[in-house]
Amino acid sequence: MAVAGSVRGAVRADLEEVIRRDYRLVVGVAARVLGSQEEAEDVAQEVFLSFGRSSVPGEDARGWLSVAAALDMSPGSVGTTVRRAESALRKELNRHAPSD
Repeated sequence: MAVAGSVRGAVRADLEEVIRRDYRLVVGVAARVLGSQEEAEDVAQEVFLSFGRSSVPGEDARGWLSVAAALDMSPGSVGTTVRRAESALRKELNRHAPSD
């Protein structure tokens, strides 16, 4: 049973609504910058997780989400570095995968 008001288990009441409303916006911004739909979806997930932990009012979400997506994609950010490493590893694994 979840404890009401628990910081760890708390979910914003407006999170689902904001994700439904703004998911395409966040993925679109990320995809234009990264050139990869898959990486853009990873960025969106990270951004919405951050939003879920934030105290940003729902009516200010669009601007916050756009900025958060842009910052997450900036060169040298942890998110960008991890995604590039994962992408390189996937390519290397695919290169060495046995052919059918």
